Amino acid sequence: MLTPILRSRIDPRLLTHLEPGEQVLWQGQPQSSSFFGPGIVATGVGLIMVGALLAFGLGGHVLTSNMRQLSAILSVLAGLTILIRGWSRRAELWTYAVTDRRLLSVLGRRLIRSVEAPQLDRLGLKIHGNTVYWASLHENQTLTFDKSLLRGPDGKFIGFHGQSDPEAIKTMIEAWRLAMSDRAAVEAKSFVRASAAPGRSNEKNAQGTLGPAEGARRVLHPGTGLTIDVPSQWEVLVSNRREGPLKLFGLTLLPKFIRESEAIPYAPDAEWNKLQVHAAPEAGMSLILSGESLAATPDSVRNDPWTGLTGSEILRIDDNLDFGPFTGFGAVRVLPAGARIRSNEALSAPAIHRQIWLQGAGLSLEIQGYALESQADIQKAIEAMIASLGMSDRSF
Repeated sequence: MLTPILRSRIDPRLLTHLEPGEQVLWQGQPQSSSFFGPGIVATGVGLIMVGALLAFGLGGHVLTSNMRQLSAILSVLAGLTILIRGWSRRAELWTYAVTDRRLLSVLGRRLIRSVEAPQLDRLGLKIHGNTVYWASLHENQTLTFDKSLLRGPDGKFIGFHGQSDPEAIKTMIEAWRLAMSDRAAVEAKSFVRASAAPGRSNEKNAQGTLGPAEGARRVLHPGTGLTIDVPSQWEVLVSNRREGPLKLFGLTLLPKFIRESEAIPYAPDAEWNKLQVHAAPEAGMSLILSGESLAATPDSVRNDPWTGLTGSEILRIDDNLDFGPFTGFGAVRVLPAGARIRSNEALSAPAIHRQIWLQGAGLSLEIQGYALESQADIQKAIEAMIASLGMSDRSF
């Protein structure tokens, strides 16, 4: 079982990259020569020697003087580049860590990788030699929408290099990820129990508004007064999402194109129209807020082509839903293992997908929640979050 490391024993190079309250559960380094070993030294020195030989006349009967001098310079520069690059990322400069939130790779004082558990859903864990990695970059890969997959000093394999027991490290990371799901289930059960506690109707504040349950965090949309309660330990991110045509030089390339800002941690004064709650590596909820009327209907959901394309199965359609000032409809689906959700994450097992469309108070809401079939407590917590929807007078 991973346990927090005392702060006094944490590598100082990690400390500056830790978030408030973040705990280091494991830290390590690559073995010597992982990034700068005999092979790199031999290659670099060999190129420099070739350059020196060219400068002193090697190839004199084949190359012109100018070509020989240029080749000598390029060979020496290539050799020096390999040696300098290898030395600047030698094993002693790297620090790896597993925290209670993510995986970290630090080179010197620079944060190279920060990978959260949900990202491993689609990347997976593999072993190559003594490296435990979650992504392998192609030689021509230069563009990615995932910043954690940009090319870096760790080379082709993105992960923890130079491990003496890679199988143990892989097992540790898998256990770490599973523990996060187990912890989320406990938090979900507590949230559901507190939300349904007897006497909650008597817990209104001075403005007559029911306060959040014990262990819950109230999220407020500052522009409208919309509120929703979430388990206080779960990560809440917000962003701004815009829909509209994609145009180029006045021509409409796509009639509907979605642009979304980078998600940031929720703050009471943050402006947003999309909310994301991360419960566990393969469970969470999103809420999109709009001032426009709902385009979806129960019939359009029943007959949408998305069901067949994803291999999902509609378990039921709820035609008449009522949550506080909002009314609407919803659907419950089963998504098969391997289905992609949140655009890019492939599920490791079948999941329950909850969809709800609501209107009220001049707003329309689109809500999606999902959790693996085995995560019944988290599914109940998603329903409890939706049931907590309300409107505040924004005076508190």
